[in-house]
Formats: sequence, structure tokens, C-alpha cells
Amino acid sequence: MKIVIEILQSKAFTLVSTIAVTAFVVYLLRRVFRRVKAHRNSVYIGFLESLLEAIVVALGVASLARLSSTADTFINTMVMSSSVIVVVLGFIFQEGTKNIIHGFFISVYRPFEVGDRIRVSADGKTIDGYVEELTLRHTVVRDCVTNVRDIIPNQVMDTLTVENYSHLGSAQNDSNAGAAPDGTLPNLDKLVVEITYESDLDRAKEIMQKVVCEHPDFVDYRADRSKPVPVRMEALADSGIDLSVLVSASTRTKLYCAVTDDRERIYREFCRAGIEVAYPHMQVLGGLTVEQRDK
Repeated sequence: MKIVIEILQSKAFTLVSTIAVTAFVVYLLRRVFRRVKAHRNSVYIGFLESLLEAIVVALGVASLARLSSTADTFINTMVMSSSVIVVVLGFIFQEGTKNIIHGFFISVYRPFEVGDRIRVSADGKTIDGYVEELTLRHTVVRDCVTNVRDIIPNQVMDTLTVENYSHLGSAQNDSNAGAAPDGTLPNLDKLVVEITYESDLDRAKEIMQKVVCEHPDFVDYRADRSKPVPVRMEALADSGIDLSVLVSASTRTKLYCAVTDDRERIYREFCRAGIEVAYPHMQVLGGLTVEQRDK
């Protein structure tokens, strides 16, 4: 019995038990959040999971540090000097603290959700993909074509302009891609073509509708399919009229292929129909008079 008591009071046993308890609590947290995410996955849920795991690990590390008399004295001194600890931790974890703060704002305001398709530009690179995860440090975006994961620090992500294409499917009655039968949003992208003001607008819309619907990978998720696929006049630009249509497909790769194929076929059909794709140019109106003077 005395040997058992000595073992239980030994630092080695405390060390092993602290590590085991910390690992077990982290395991339980992951199991619980895995079930929560199966019913509803959101950026704030992933952020909360990362935050709780970090707190558990920090408490475990602090407990282990107290096993050393030197570390215990240092911790007590730091706790007694609150201003010193704030300065030290702020200097050491400056970048990490920024990521946590910006991650908190992202999880609260939620400019995007897990599974949303977004497009952002960071450091001169355009990232077009699907949000997979939000952690304390970074946001994970999987490229819609290459399936490569882009890891973006939260402090960078929170300052970028985010184009969220998944929000385009919210209006099922007049949208090209509403909710799928299982309630999820389809893979969709916006195809924009600019034509000149002199071109036949109605004919251009007909061609775009026909090309999009005839592509073998196109999937029509609209609730009301009796109406044609809507082609909208998005803008009156300097060089012409911007026409846009939403393209949807069953997978990310098929969506990319459908958009690129549709763009090429629309261009060829426009050429046959005499519809000119707009580009910056200068048009001179009026006559030009040349006078010749005798020397």
C-alpha cells in the first residue's frame, strides 16, 4: 500500500496522468464536435472546437510546468505581475493573437460558411475554391479545380474582399441554381460575356441560354424549370453590355469544364450570328477633311 501511495504521489505518475487526461479530453472534444458537424457544420463551430482544444492543451502544459520548481516559481512570478505577462505574451504570440482575434470576428459575422464557394485574391494570387475549415490560426480553402488546399491566415482572410458564390443560390424562384433536392447548394459559377452596344441583345441571350443548357455536365437545380435559364444584363460598361448566366454542375471539376467549354462555344456562336464581343476601342465619328496648300 505504501508503495502504491508513493507511486501516486510521484512526479512521474503526475506527468503521465496529466498527459493522459489532456489527450482524453481533446479526444472527447473532437468526438463531440464531429457529431455536431454531422448535423450542422459552420465556421463558428470549427473555431469554437479549436479554441476549446487550445485551452485544454494550455491547461495541461501549465500543469506539467508546475512539476518543475523552477517553472512553478516562474509562473507564480508572472501571474503576480499581470502587466509583465501581458507584454511578454503579446510580444511572443503577436501573430497568433492577431489570427485568433480575426478568426473570432469571422466566426461571429460569418461572411462565408463551411462548404461555400468563394473567390479571394491574396498576394497577387486568385484563390477560387470551397471553404473547408476555420481554425484559431487559419482558414482552409480547397481549390475547385486542382483540389489543393490553400491555408490563409485569419488576419489576412478577414481583410480580403470575399466573393461568395454560394449566396447566389438563395433565391430559388429566379436563380439558375437553387437548393438541390437534398437541401445542399450545387457547384455553381457565374459566366460573364460582354457584347457591344450595336449587337442584337435578345439573340445574344438566346445563344447563351442554349449553350449553357446543352452542355452535358450542366445540372438544372432550379425549382421552376418551365422558364428558360435566366441571362441577366449585369452592367452597362464602357465598351459594351455585360451579360451573365449561372452555370451549375454536379462536381467542381465538371463545373470548371462546363464554364470553359461554354465560354468557347458562346464566342463561336456569337461570331456566326454577327454578335461582336466588346473590347476597348476608339470610334471616330464624322468626316476627315484634308486640305492641300500650294507652296
